[in-house]
Amino acid sequence: NNPQTIAIERKKVTAPNIEQYVVEVRYSVRTEAICRFMDINGFKLALVFCNTKRKTEQVTRELQSRGYSSDFINGDLNQNQRDRVMTKFRSGAIDILVGTDVAARGLDIDDSEAVFNYDIPQDPEYYVHRIGRTGRAGRSGMAITFTTKRKSKQLRTIEKQIKTQLNPLGMPTAADVRV
Repeated sequence: NNPQTIAIERKKVTAPNIEQYVVEVRYSVRTEAICRFMDINGFKLALVFCNTKRKTEQVTRELQSRGYSSDFINGDLNQNQRDRVMTKFRSGAIDILVGTDVAARGLDIDDSEAVFNYDIPQDPEYYVHRIGRTGRAGRSGMAITFTTKRKSKQLRTIEKQIKTQLNPLGMPTAADVRV
């Protein structure tokens, strides 16, 4: 007889202690960008998310060739291999873990300081899971998403989903790294 409407305000989808940035950069320099951000921020542990298994392996090789201790995790690894990689990452034996979205869900990593989205995730919900691997247990974290002008529509979809606009950030220069 006396119906009432109750509205529940939706919480923020992403953690407030994660700084979220977008960097417009060509694919050919994304590994260099990761290295520069690692160096200028002094990150000890970081995650890099790619959309394909092949890309995780390629980016890992590129990082290793630049002297970064890194490994990959994707759907081609069996459980023992995944466990070994995760043990190395959690212990700090590797600095950068490169993975696909298969790795994004369920990873329990408390000390990751940064998440790099090498590729924009195909599903906006994966963005939330990816960046949720940093800024945990009351710590702050940084999420950096690489994009190109052609991917602006995908980026806007993510921003709409998370109800937050990603802050634009420039790629650090070689001079920034030397300082």
